[in-house]
Amino acid sequence: MGFGKLGAMGRGFGHLGSLGRAAASTPAWVMSGASADVDFANNRAWVTGLGVVSIASLIAISRASNETDLLWTSASGASYNTFGNDALALNSGGLNIYGAATNLLLNSTVPATQTVTLSATGNYTLWVNGSGSAAIAAGTATITGAGTATNGTPVTINCTATGTVNVTVTGSLNAFQLESGTFGTPLIITAGVSATRAADNITLGTTLNNLWVNQTAGWASMRASSPNQVVNILSRLLDTNSGAAQFQISGSATNRGAVNRNSANAVTTANAYTAGTTLQMSGTWSASAMAISLNQGTVVSGTPAAFTSGTTNLGNRADLARPWSGAIQRLVLGSTTLSNAALQALSP
Repeated sequence: MGFGKLGAMGRGFGHLGSLGRAAASTPAWVMSGASADVDFANNRAWVTGLGVVSIASLIAISRASNETDLLWTSASGASYNTFGNDALALNSGGLNIYGAATNLLLNSTVPATQTVTLSATGNYTLWVNGSGSAAIAAGTATITGAGTATNGTPVTINCTATGTVNVTVTGSLNAFQLESGTFGTPLIITAGVSATRAADNITLGTTLNNLWVNQTAGWASMRASSPNQVVNILSRLLDTNSGAAQFQISGSATNRGAVNRNSANAVTTANAYTAGTTLQMSGTWSASAMAISLNQGTVVSGTPAAFTSGTTNLGNRADLARPWSGAIQRLVLGSTTLSNAALQALSP
C-alpha cells in the first residue's frame, strides 16, 4: 500500500513489496511498514503503539511572529491563511517552513507607489499578487536587474551601493513584497512600517527523534516541494546536531540529495533534483551501511559512523541558516533496514 492521495499533490507511493502490509488495526492511509507516519498535507499522524495522534504532539515549533501562506506562485486574488505566533503553518500543501524575512514595502495589502531605502548591498526580490504590476527602479541606490513584477513573475535585483529604489504600482494589486534574497517567501503583512517574519524553528519530539537517530537500523522517507529551490544551496529537510544525521539538498552543480549518519560519512544521490518540483527522498541505515534514493533514482550506498544523538530540526538546521523554503508534505519513519529494491520502491 502506498502513500495514497495527498490532496492535489499527486500520486501515491505504489507497491512496497517486501515491506509487507500494515496491521489490520492500522488506518488504511498509513504507509506499509511504517513505525510513524506524519501526513502534513492531510493534517494527520499515526505512531505504532500509540495509534492516531495529533501532529502537534510529535513536533514542536517556535516562531516569534505570525506567518501567512500567500506565495508569489499563488493565483491572482487567492485567499490565504494567517497563522499566529508559534503555530504550525499547515495547509493542504503541507507544513510550510521558511527562514526569517523582512517586507520593506509599507501597507503591503493595499499596494501603492513608494520609495524604499535599501540599507545593505546584495540581492532583493519584488513579487506581487493581483492583475496589476509593480516596477522597481533605482533612486539613489545603484542596482542591476530593474524591471516589472507581475503575478507569478517576480523581479530580482542586485544592489551594489545602498540608497533608495522607487516601486511604482500600476493597475490593481492585492499584495506586494520586497525582501532580501533571490526568491520570494510568504507574504508579510505590513502597515505604516516594514515588518519581519521570524524563522520557523521546528524540532522533532522524542517519539520521532528516537526513530530517526536513536535506533541502529531504520529507514526514513520524505515528500517535499518548494517553488524556490535552485542550485548551490544546502537546504536541510532533517538535521540532527547541524550535520550529525541529515537529509539535505546539497549545493553542487545540480541539486542532489544527501544523507549521512555522521557529518564525515555522507552519501549523495546519483540523480538530480529539478528546482521547483516535488521531491521524494528516502534513506535506510544499519550499524554497517547506509543508502539513499531520490525520486526513485539509483540507490547509492555508503558507510555510517557513530555520532552523538541530539535535537533534530525539521526543514532547517539548528542555527536556522538552511531553511527548506517550501512545504513538507509527509515524513515516514521505519525501524528496519531496507534492501536497495525496497528503498527505491518508496519513491513516487
